[in-house]
Amino acid sequence: MNLRNLSDQTLLADLKTHVQTEREILIVILWHLREVYRRRLFTVAKCSTIHKYAEQELGYSSDAAYRRVAAMHLLTEVPESEALIESGSLDLTVLGMAKTHFNQERKMRKREMSATEKLGVEKMDEFLNHH
Repeated sequence: MNLRNLSDQTLLADLKTHVQTEREILIVILWHLREVYRRRLFTVAKCSTIHKYAEQELGYSSDAAYRRVAAMHLLTEVPESEALIESGSLDLTVLGMAKTHFNQERKMRKREMSATEKLGVEKMDEFLNHH
């Protein structure tokens, strides 16, 4: 792809459009992964987990698969996070770290955090400030 002939203004505008499209596509991918997980279709591909499916069938690295699967679970648990992904406030790295944090909290508390607790600004700020 040769972008050298684009004006500065066009290049910058195009980039912003593509970044927004990338966020929208990410959400579509996460919801598709969720449905594959819900239907257990990863087993059709002879994969034992959705993570293995994301690696073997979708071609993601182990880390990339982990981030998407973690984000998929978090999107399911806290559907309001979809708007945060679309706005760019949350990305795959932060979503993966948040999911890990919430799993640790569940083990410590011996109960699942509510969606409100997970979405809460204080919890997210506390999490982001410690990582």
